[in-house]
Amino acid sequence: MNTMIDDIFSIREGNHPSGGSVSLTFLRAFVVRKFDELRMKGYFCEKYGFAINASYRTTTQLEIAMSNLRFDFLTDFMALARKSKFDVLNLETVETKDDVFDIFEYFYAISSKPVINSNPLIVQLKEYDKGAAESEILDFSNRLLPHFEGGWELAENGKIRRKPPSGLEPLIADPLPCIADTDI
Repeated sequence: MNTMIDDIFSIREGNHPSGGSVSLTFLRAFVVRKFDELRMKGYFCEKYGFAINASYRTTTQLEIAMSNLRFDFLTDFMALARKSKFDVLNLETVETKDDVFDIFEYFYAISSKPVINSNPLIVQLKEYDKGAAESEILDFSNRLLPHFEGGWELAENGKIRRKPPSGLEPLIADPLPCIADTDI
């Protein structure tokens, strides 16, 4: 049974203060919070060097070790975004729609979900699952982005784009013929 819901009572009933839309202020706070959550869950560890088969006595010890890992997420993101303000990621540095969208795309590009193997004696990081991380990031991004500025989405190639007008989705999804000019 799927317990996920698309909206909540106040939105369905038309009583939500924003009408169910998402503001830039909300997106800024959300992306900063998601950065902390994904970091704590170890989603950046594969990219930044946390070894598979690290052994611990408890899952909590492994999670603490992964979350305390000093990594270069911010250094790499600062270089990619070409913005020195990203030596930290907080509400003061995430200021614009471009900042938020850049971070969503970066989450998608570098994240992979840790898969933990646990038995009564030892806890090990077994592998990383890039597809699971991408799916999760698509899910949380696309729960919000369609409600921002008339509709955006994170595509399955990891790029944010304007959401196509309703009814044109099949046309957009249909690939162009091989002989088509790529500027179309």
